[in-house]
Amino acid sequence: MTFNLTKFVMYFVLLNAAKIPLAFLGFHHSLASFLQLSLILSFGIAILINENGKVGDLFSSAFFLYHAVMIMKQYLLFTAGANASISSVAISLSASRVLSLYFLYIIFKHRVSNFNGEAVLKILIFYLALTSTVSALQTPLSPLSEILISRLNDITSGNHLGYFRSTGGVGGTVIDYAVYLSFCSLLFFIFRHQKKKILSMAYIIAFGFGVYFAFSRSLFVISVFVISMLTFTYGRRIAILTILLFAILIIIKLDIILHYLNLIQELSAELSGQSDVSRLNGWSAALNEVSVVEILFGVAVGVNSGFGSIGGKVSGDGFAVTYIAEYGVFGLILLALMMYKFLTLFYKDGIYKLISFLALAFTILVNSGFEKVFNYGYFFIIIATSSFFIPKRDIVAKNAI
Repeated sequence: MTFNLTKFVMYFVLLNAAKIPLAFLGFHHSLASFLQLSLILSFGIAILINENGKVGDLFSSAFFLYHAVMIMKQYLLFTAGANASISSVAISLSASRVLSLYFLYIIFKHRVSNFNGEAVLKILIFYLALTSTVSALQTPLSPLSEILISRLNDITSGNHLGYFRSTGGVGGTVIDYAVYLSFCSLLFFIFRHQKKKILSMAYIIAFGFGVYFAFSRSLFVISVFVISMLTFTYGRRIAILTILLFAILIIIKLDIILHYLNLIQELSAELSGQSDVSRLNGWSAALNEVSVVEILFGVAVGVNSGFGSIGGKVSGDGFAVTYIAEYGVFGLILLALMMYKFLTLFYKDGIYKLISFLALAFTILVNSGFEKVFNYGYFFIIIATSSFFIPKRDIVAKNAI
């Protein structure tokens, strides 16, 4: 049986684009998310059957087995009535996320031979342009603002200074959109080697619009980091010269620089208000009165899935902390190892692995949007697509994958 990875990616991304017209027809965006999850699970199960189960490696197998044991343990506890605060729905949702992460790994690991990066890139740019357009139309200055905000079932927000933040219509919240854009920033590596200047500029403009309207500090940090590293890899001599000039400037004008750094710090505190304090308090509450064993292996699967958890989430900001609450530090380490292994399958040059992994790490540490099926699926898509375009010397040989 033949599986076409290109079609899989196109269906996956277009399902997210379909959230916009579906919302106007009265359907919640969770319908498209369910179809995306079903797409991953059906493809993953089909590959398992086709390959007679011989699809994993040390990292993915360790990830799967550990989480399978933790999930089965929680189901047994639920059946015995040992933990009344965790519902079967919450456990199932958490389990589906783990299973889909594993399946995404094996789907992309084994299906790169029929992957058409050119076709996928066009879909990715189309969707970025779509979200950027929706972002602009969601702002209060737009005559369609109220219609889009009310009909898309998204949660737009702002801060205490009144800055509006849009969702791009990705389905969910502003932070979900910010996580999506964070992974979009990795696509700058594609255009480092592209001669299609119009396509490149269209992408950068659309990405700039999205970053501006999403207004996420973590997104800005990742974007600046990626672009800075891009400059360094694009021309190391220019980058080194720039660093030297900055060093000289710091030595000569240190007092002026410190003055402006203080101003930037004050501005940052004013913009963020109490959001950082709230986030840290949420992390503290999630791990409050938790034993060392629970820190290492989790409090309970489903305790922080949101839906179905009695009392709601323990903490809403920060995927890493919520993952620790469910699967422990050990589970988070296994996830990180599997994701890093995935990067090594596609990248040979260490700079690509470093930038991609740090962008992922910062995203899951600070934000909660990585728990959405579209966002973690999009990370796999971005890595596969970017590897299609970077110089052949930087890509692991296809027969080694």
